[in-house]
Amino acid sequence: MRRAFMFLGLTLALAAYTGCGTSSAGNCSTSNNGMVIQCIEYGEGYTPDQVKASCGGANSSYGSGGCTSDGRVGKCSVKQSVAGISLQLATSYYPPTTVAQAMTACNQYNNANAGITGTFSTD
Repeated sequence: MRRAFMFLGLTLALAAYTGCGTSSAGNCSTSNNGMVIQCIEYGEGYTPDQVKASCGGANSSYGSGGCTSDGRVGKCSVKQSVAGISLQLATSYYPPTTVAQAMTACNQYNNANAGITGTFSTD
């Protein structure tokens, strides 16, 4: 019985650490002259508190939902799987970023050795 509680405690601690069950932990958008130029939506493996803590620049703001598709030139979905832990985020790019620039930025995420893949798409 004691082992069962220890296992349950470890499982709950790991789930809290990895953000298990969180489909969207929110987003962090970056603006320039009042216009959103980039928005990162954090998914599996992240918690809202982690996103809020990392979204602290003068031109950055936290949002509880996903990134808007309005005006988006491209989206890069990034997944990383290491030692059974999975992390997912999606970066949306808006003008003045071009499709070619967004695609190049997304391709830089691809690193098979680190278990990272970036998949680019347009709306």
